[in-house]
Amino acid sequence: MGETAADRASALQTVTESAKELDGAAQLAAVRAVVPTPDAETTKTLWIILVGGLVVALLVALLGLIYLLAEEDTSDVALTAFTAILTGLIGLFAPSPTNNSEK
Repeated sequence: MGETAADRASALQTVTESAKELDGAAQLAAVRAVVPTPDAETTKTLWIILVGGLVVALLVALLGLIYLLAEEDTSDVALTAFTAILTGLIGLFAPSPTNNSEK
């Protein structure tokens, strides 16, 4: 019989509680021993779902914004949603400021 989700969650909780006193690198290594990094196919699928969901939300917010502007109603909420989703989507593709490639 294989490992269940409850077994994995219990092991992760045990590791995180045991590793509280360790430095950051040791904590990361301990957690990665219990929860391995996903393979390339899983990562690709997760990115497609994430970006696709954000694009759909962006389109819905844009259509709502256009409708509210055409009806001359207040469009503050739709504009806020549109800009927040757009900046979130753009932020996914921006390089990390903590990644220092100039060594």
